[in-house]
Amino acid sequence: MMKRILKFLSRGTWWQILSLILMIIAAWYFYTNYLKPSPPTGSTQKLMNLKEFESRIDSLNERFEFITLKKVLEPLIYEYSKPSYIVQITQKLDSAILSPYYFENSEYGIHSKNNQLNSFKLQEVCEVLEKINEPQNKNAKISQALKQIQTQVNFQVPNTLSFKVTNLHLPIWEMLVASQTITNFNVDSTKILVRGFADGSKGEWSKTLREKPYYYDSIKYSPVHPRDKGRDFPIYYTNAQEIHLIEDSIYINEDLPFLRANYIQDEYLSRVTGNCSADNPPEILLIEGMEFKDLVESSSQRRVEIIIQAYF
Repeated sequence: MMKRILKFLSRGTWWQILSLILMIIAAWYFYTNYLKPSPPTGSTQKLMNLKEFESRIDSLNERFEFITLKKVLEPLIYEYSKPSYIVQITQKLDSAILSPYYFENSEYGIHSKNNQLNSFKLQEVCEVLEKINEPQNKNAKISQALKQIQTQVNFQVPNTLSFKVTNLHLPIWEMLVASQTITNFNVDSTKILVRGFADGSKGEWSKTLREKPYYYDSIKYSPVHPRDKGRDFPIYYTNAQEIHLIEDSIYINEDLPFLRANYIQDEYLSRVTGNCSADNPPEILLIEGMEFKDLVESSSQRRVEIIIQAYF
């Protein structure tokens, strides 16, 4: 091929040679701008997102007084090819207020009407969550941001909220802010895993399920993967969904992990995070719970853990 080109050049006129050169330049320009595949940028983009994601987690933690975001560095690559970043929402040990993570003995809900979101207008809750992250509030503690929002609302005519934002317990607001902010972050997708726990019981007991909307006699859940059985913070779970049934409307101690997780999922996460997320709502899964039979009367085990997986 090269010999043919040299032979042509030796016999061609100057304008033929110039035409050939211009054709080669045009062909090269077209290839580099339209046909040549772009160099892979995925790893660079993922690294930038990951750094920004970690920075967001650190900033959020500075705003919380009752919960903390614990970064779990083990990526969930067992189930998916996409790497994920795992965040665990936990109750701070020094918190003085009863939070949705600690339940009363043998109970699976919070009885205070102030903490039942079904009495609030969902759109108004979404608006408050947006205001919490507005520029004038985004660096303030969540408690301070809520007070500022309530003050602003009090001076509006007509009042734009039908409830006082300070009525809802602060740990619940912080849980909602954490879930909402992380799931709205610019990542490929997010999952929220909800897992309930119960302490041991001194003896046998039974109670009647609460009335609707908290009547949970059939609860879907994903079993913990066998490799993670016995861990109080499982990272691996199976996709196969199973159903935890409660017969005759009567529940016992071993039902509490499922009931408590379902309550938090139904009352707060599905209602708010699942509906207030702008473009990419998270998938919310209830994970098989755990009963600490040997830890009798241990209030710190009457809790729900929330785990958020962000996929890059």
